[in-house]
Amino acid sequence: MSTGLRVLDAFSCKGGAGQGYLDAGCNVVGVDIKDYSDEYPGLFIQGDAVAFIRDYGRAFDLVHISAPCQPYTRGNAMRRVNGVDPRWPTLIDAARNAAIEAGVPYVIENVEDARSQLRNPILLCGRMFGLGATDTDGCPLILDRHRLFEFGNMPQPQQPAHPKHVRTSGIGFYGYDELELDAVDASKLAISGRLRMLTGQPHVAGVYGGARRDKWEAKYVRHGGYVPKDIRVLQGLLGVTHITTEHELFEAIPPAYTRWVVEAVSKGATRD
Repeated sequence: MSTGLRVLDAFSCKGGAGQGYLDAGCNVVGVDIKDYSDEYPGLFIQGDAVAFIRDYGRAFDLVHISAPCQPYTRGNAMRRVNGVDPRWPTLIDAARNAAIEAGVPYVIENVEDARSQLRNPILLCGRMFGLGATDTDGCPLILDRHRLFEFGNMPQPQQPAHPKHVRTSGIGFYGYDELELDAVDASKLAISGRLRMLTGQPHVAGVYGGARRDKWEAKYVRHGGYVPKDIRVLQGLLGVTHITTEHELFEAIPPAYTRWVVEAVSKGATRD
């Protein structure tokens, strides 16, 4: 598909979102306060994103805004003072106001915990796009990465259908049905590391920091999220290959999400 839309990818980082716009045939300019020109997939300009929107936003058909998510992420909640993390600027309002002043259609993307800062956002999830990968042990993986998208200065798209998060497990115990094990027995077996097996079912995985790198420990010992160790698997989960560092992959938007945004915008979102 080729749309020819001129897209400003503000707060671009290394361009997960930008790659999706490029895949959809858009002309994309990435802007970030840090220099990501070495890996950004399109034209990149280093600068203050909010100021760039204010000064040049009207030259674009769409402004995509991925303001820093760190002030809102669950993992940083303990560091907040009166609801604010002093280490990170909260730039959603400033970027939105700049786009409104420029009179250009805009999209604001952020994490689920930023919902209170967004206006009638749409939820996108990896399951909507069939995102997944195969782990190094052959276990199929599913990506459940929720992100919110606010649409402004344009018609509001409909919320796409969200597939039910059926709980499956790619790992289990040899010779045991987990439903027949009580919590104590399951915990003992899990901690011992004995009787491990691959079930052939998909296992839910993520791409973020602070999670466990072993499926068994993540599920049975820590009862937390699993993040694959192999960077190629992380890239496969997101559907992105040009980003080669873990930190940036942890923050990247899957290109499938912004390809969907282009479809939504092309169905009727035009500048006044």
